[in-house]
Amino acid sequence: MAEEPDQEQGAASTGAVDPIAVALSGASRHKADQFLDEQIRLARLQAADMEREDSVRHWSLRVRHISDVLKMSFELAIAVIALAIVTFIASAIWSAAEDHGLVVEAFQVPPELSQRGLTGQVVAAQVLDKLAAMQTATASDRPAQTYQTNWGDDLKVEIPETGVSISDLSRFLRQWLGNQTRISGEVFRTQAGLTITARVGANAGDRFTGTDADLDRLLQQSAEAIYRHTQPYRLAEYLGEHDRRDESLRIFIALADGPPGEDRIWADHSLQFALMDMGDVPGAVARAQDAVRIAPDSGAAWDGLGETERSLGHDEAALAAFEHALPLSRRNSDGEPPGVAAGLVAWQQAYAARYRGDFRMAAPEFERAAETDASLGLTPISPLTESVRDFGLDHDGPAADVAEVAVQSAIRAAKARFGAPITNLNSLPQAELVADIGLGRWLQASGPGQAIQALLAEPTAPSKEPVSGKERLKRSLAYFAYANAMTGDMAGAVAMIRATPLDCYDCIRMRGKIAAAGGGWPDAERWFAEGVRQAPDIPFAYFDWGAMLLAKGDYDAAIAKFMLANQKGPHFADPLEMWGEALIAKNRSDLALAKFAEADKYAPNWGLLHLKWGEALLWSGDGADAQKQFAIASGLDLTAAEKSELLRLRSMHG
Repeated sequence: MAEEPDQEQGAASTGAVDPIAVALSGASRHKADQFLDEQIRLARLQAADMEREDSVRHWSLRVRHISDVLKMSFELAIAVIALAIVTFIASAIWSAAEDHGLVVEAFQVPPELSQRGLTGQVVAAQVLDKLAAMQTATASDRPAQTYQTNWGDDLKVEIPETGVSISDLSRFLRQWLGNQTRISGEVFRTQAGLTITARVGANAGDRFTGTDADLDRLLQQSAEAIYRHTQPYRLAEYLGEHDRRDESLRIFIALADGPPGEDRIWADHSLQFALMDMGDVPGAVARAQDAVRIAPDSGAAWDGLGETERSLGHDEAALAAFEHALPLSRRNSDGEPPGVAAGLVAWQQAYAARYRGDFRMAAPEFERAAETDASLGLTPISPLTESVRDFGLDHDGPAADVAEVAVQSAIRAAKARFGAPITNLNSLPQAELVADIGLGRWLQASGPGQAIQALLAEPTAPSKEPVSGKERLKRSLAYFAYANAMTGDMAGAVAMIRATPLDCYDCIRMRGKIAAAGGGWPDAERWFAEGVRQAPDIPFAYFDWGAMLLAKGDYDAAIAKFMLANQKGPHFADPLEMWGEALIAKNRSDLALAKFAEADKYAPNWGLLHLKWGEALLWSGDGADAQKQFAIASGLDLTAAEKSELLRLRSMHG
């Protein structure tokens, strides 16, 4: 009984009343169980109902998710379609804006001609064929992108259509946004016969009239008129290549005298060579200088100036132009095709090396130019002939002979390809002559020398060479004159050298060398001083002057000139070799050895070098190594006097 107050106190303290407990406290056991069963059943029904509601809720969420996915997919599809449409339109607009092609519209023709098959489309196709043939037949070094109107290979006839189509939209965009060249025209009858009018865009047309039998000629005239209006530079080149030189020159002159621009630059470039061919030397130089003035960043313009100055024997100006052109051409400032750009760089490197006396570099560069400039599947002849010259000046007889064989092979291949003799080979005898001088082959030089005289005696005819050969042929006689002096024909040499120009660097040098060969020291010194004045950055006149002083016996003065020559051309072997000879003459063979060793880097196949090297070794007390150098010399080119000297020196060693 004592626990009851505590229980009551506990219930009161919680303040909670359980209805089920209250209901059951006064019920029988049976009713209590029945009540619990009903509660359990109710709980189960509620749980089942909740499960159904949860299932429905999940299904609703799934449906809503699918709906959202479908909606997003639809929106993405719309976006993709819109993007595709925008891309298509943008592509069409870009393509239209970049269209630089040629479109020839169907010509208007009278019904009677159409019935005979000469429809407007046929006439348009014939004109297009003529234009395509002219474009194919026009050889040019000028990059395509420098033309204001450049069709490339995009030439087509436009066929009119009925209705509205995608092609109509494309045509509209190209006409509106593009840079198409559109050609139209008519064919009609007049009292004079058949007349064709061809016009470019909305410009007035050019008319050409003839008989029905003249149709092909009229079409050709129409095509040339279109070319004249759209690509005058190419027409000028086409006319020049098809023996219509006067017409070509008139177009070039008009372009070169026109406003600044690509056409003027390239017209100057072409005109300078044409004027040179015609003998207008001042005009050629003026055009070349105009090109570099209006296009100072054009490697081609500077190269053209170098070629013009080189053809005149203005070696200092040529060297400056080529060295200015070289970095521009290396970065391809004119946008040339890669092969053309590489060939241009090789040419310029070769000439720059030649003018510095680095023949060991120049000759292979000319050969590389031949490899990069293959035309019509043939090895170019001109750069190979230049390599013959420089191998000879490097005193490398075997290499010069191999290069000459390569030239002859290229000539035979060209003759076989074209089925006719190749006439523009004036550079070959010049190269052979200079090579013979470099190798000391004085008697052998008479062959190419006489060939040059024969070429100069021929009547002057229009030349297709890029640079006229006449001026260079005249200049080459200076070398022939020197060869004659070395064979003892001093009178003939003096008479021949007097006919050479006084503004030609090599001609001045040969005047001095001929005077020196005859013992005329004051005259020789005067000519060499003039050579130094004309070309202060080129080493050859300094070297020639030193060689004359060495022959005179003024060794210290000779060494001073050789030092200057070496400064102007560090890879020029000749002043190093003669510097060594001067040291031998001063009884300083020990110092000469270093000069010969350095010269050997740049002219390793020079017979005289190894002969003198052996002599220096002999006087230095190294007989064994001297004999090695003598053995090398005996297998290389030596003059008759040098061979006698070799026998004498060998016999001294026993």
